[in-house]
Amino acid sequence: MSHSASTASPHSADSHGHEEGHSHHIVGPLTLRTILAFLLMFTFLTVAFAELEIYLEHALHIALPWWVNVIGAMSIAVVKSLLVMAYFMQLRYDNPINTVAMLFCFFALGLFLMFTGLDLFTRGWVYDFKSGPVVAGGTGKGVTGANDQPMVTAAKVRFKELLGENDVREWLICADTIRTAAEEAAEEKSADSQAAAAALNAHADHMMDLHVVKAHPPHGPSQALVARELEQLASNMRSGGKAGAADIIANASKAVGAINLTQAKATYSVEATFEKLAAVAHGGHHEEGGASSTGDVSRAQTGLSGALDASGHHHKVAEHSGVDNSAANEHSEGGK
Repeated sequence: MSHSASTASPHSADSHGHEEGHSHHIVGPLTLRTILAFLLMFTFLTVAFAELEIYLEHALHIALPWWVNVIGAMSIAVVKSLLVMAYFMQLRYDNPINTVAMLFCFFALGLFLMFTGLDLFTRGWVYDFKSGPVVAGGTGKGVTGANDQPMVTAAKVRFKELLGENDVREWLICADTIRTAAEEAAEEKSADSQAAAAALNAHADHMMDLHVVKAHPPHGPSQALVARELEQLASNMRSGGKAGAADIIANASKAVGAINLTQAKATYSVEATFEKLAAVAHGGHHEEGGASSTGDVSRAQTGLSGALDASGHHHKVAEHSGVDNSAANEHSEGGK
């Protein structure tokens, strides 16, 4: 008798109250398939609801209020969650205390969302421009010059307009030529080539610094000015006993002076130039052959959103690259 009792089916515990907590209900295949079908149907409804909203906005120019989207999507999601918890997590057949614990978790989540909503949904009550979704950098509403665009977007638009100006284009075309000369010099492994690459890269980084371009955009021809700066840099290198590096920089000066600006401006791209300047500002040009990024120096001093003391920055870059930037400073002062 004891042997037959010990080999009884474990599911027979369902009929014994003292072992009810240890039983495991087996959900039939038909039930599981039915729940799966319902879940797939509600998933289809979620996608259809989103597509309907897009269609109404683009085809019929009807914009549904945000709360319609939230209520519709969340109602479908709640039903799907309840089905999953009731059948796949087996809360329907489990000890009721587990259901209570689950409900308490959702209650705590509801409290969190409620207090968060008290902040997000009432910001426009005090200031109208704070209503609406949170946008990186601010929405730009009520800000002069932002044209109701997000601040980051408005800043990019204004800066790209600056990059399209004739004098700024010439300045940056010269900087790009210097960068090309630095890359060619860096390919050589001699000490003079590496020194020249370092100086040229530092000079190009300074010319392509977002702060310098924005705070003191060039006014007037830049080609001759940049060529003279490179000649001065070559003279400083020669005085320091680096005749080979000086020759490379002198050749770069000649390359700048020989630029066909009409042809270069015809192929000039504002978008591509903006990406290059952004790369320099974010440290895109790293140490190579002794060349270090003045973009890093600029970021350390002011940050991308900070104001720039252009004259002070000019002298720091001059120290870094060995350039006598008196001509450049004179050029910047003329642009004030």
